[in-house]
Amino acid sequence: MNSSTSGMNTTPTRDRLPFPPSAQQSPSNKRLTSVSTSSLPAHGPVIPNQSITLDSLLTTYSNAPSPPLAALQQVLNERNAFSAQNSQLWKLIEKQRSGYNQILKELERVRSEREWRQGEEKGRGKVTQAFKLCG
Repeated sequence: MNSSTSGMNTTPTRDRLPFPPSAQQSPSNKRLTSVSTSSLPAHGPVIPNQSITLDSLLTTYSNAPSPPLAALQQVLNERNAFSAQNSQLWKLIEKQRSGYNQILKELERVRSEREWRQGEEKGRGKVTQAFKLCG
C-alpha cells in the first residue's frame, strides 16, 4: 500500500495494477470496533460530494454533553462504515479479476485447440492430394 498525503491528513491508497496479475491479495478483513452512539443525536450519512468541516460537526452536536467527543464518534462511525464498504468492493474486484483470469485461460486453450485443428486439417489436405497424385 502506498500513502499519499494531502495537507495534514494521510489517506492510504492502493497500487492499481492492470489485469491479469492477480497476485495482489485483497485487504485483510479487519473488524473495526464500533463506537456506541446511543447518546448521539440521529445524524444520517454524509452526502459524498459535501465536505465536512470541524465547525459543521461541532454545530451539529452542540447539544450533546460533549460536542467534540460526539463529533469524533460520528466521524469514526462513518469511517468504519466506509472502510467496511471499501473492503466489500475490493472483494468484488478480486472476484472479478479471478473470473477475468479464468476467461483468459479458457481463451488461450480454445485458440491453441483451433490452431491444432487447423494444422490437422492442412495435414489431411496434403495427404489427400498425395493420394490423388498416386491414384
